[in-house]
Amino acid sequence: MNMLRDGAAWLAEQLKSQGSTSVTYARGSDSVTIAATLGRHRPKQTGELVGLEVDQFVIVMTFNAADLVLNSNLTTPAKRGLVTFTDHGISFEYEVMPIDGERCWKESDAFGQRIEIHLKLTGRS
Repeated sequence: MNMLRDGAAWLAEQLKSQGSTSVTYARGSDSVTIAATLGRHRPKQTGELVGLEVDQFVIVMTFNAADLVLNSNLTTPAKRGLVTFTDHGISFEYEVMPIDGERCWKESDAFGQRIEIHLKLTGRS
């Protein structure tokens, strides 16, 4: 029994069931709807190099790693993957992107139960 691993699993399920938004992750023609927790991040760098305007915020999204299944295969997020969701009747589209010199995703806990990705707004309607 590992109390820290068990605690991380419990927290992951609480975030999924109590603090999440339903989003669709798509890569090419494959997509999956997952429960994700959304937040904001201000990158260390802005400008043309990272594809962001000065003072532009990035959405940080975390979700259970086991939920990202495309075409019956467990996978990890990819650069330029698309995330869409609707909030208060407004549809948002975001692109997965690396920021601050990092890859576009990372584990958000010590056990890899949750994944964190960074998203850049590409459209709203």
